[in-house]
Amino acid sequence: MKRYFSLLLCLALCCALFACGNPIPELTTAESTNALAETTTEAPIPTDPSLPVYVPGSIKLDPSYDYSDSDYADYKRSYRVSYYQIPVEFVELAGADGYDYIETAYSGFISEPPFMLLADFAEHFEIPKEQFVHLLDVLEASWIDSGCDISSEEYELPNADIIYTFDNEIINEYYRRQ
Repeated sequence: MKRYFSLLLCLALCCALFACGNPIPELTTAESTNALAETTTEAPIPTDPSLPVYVPGSIKLDPSYDYSDSDYADYKRSYRVSYYQIPVEFVELAGADGYDYIETAYSGFISEPPFMLLADFAEHFEIPKEQFVHLLDVLEASWIDSGCDISSEEYELPNADIIYTFDNEIINEYYRRQ
């Protein structure tokens, strides 16, 4: 029963987090990075050519998560849904400690978290990347078998290569919502 209560609490807190936040500058490619560098004094986020780059439009954004035309217009989310979620398959990997982590992590933010929750979870519980990737494969198969569209924002699979940099700037840049 505690597990289900924690899961419901987690879901409620996720919804609250979606309603909060401040957008970050949008950078998409080397061209936009160069354009940004030419127009501002801030240095662009360093990129590693071996890491995948998010291509805007490759994930179908769900308009129900865009609050720009609602009473919550000031709380536009900065990142795609997967930035805020920790799939239950990962939580169960850590057992009761995973549920305790979720309860603590989600209750600690009034606005957007300063880091991707799944990345922090993987680092906190020292989940080996191979095990993480295996769980992603299980998750993907489950979603496909259920008829879910994994190219949609709601079912976007986390990117292990990005997450295992454990670099908030790289992660935040990759998961920005645009």
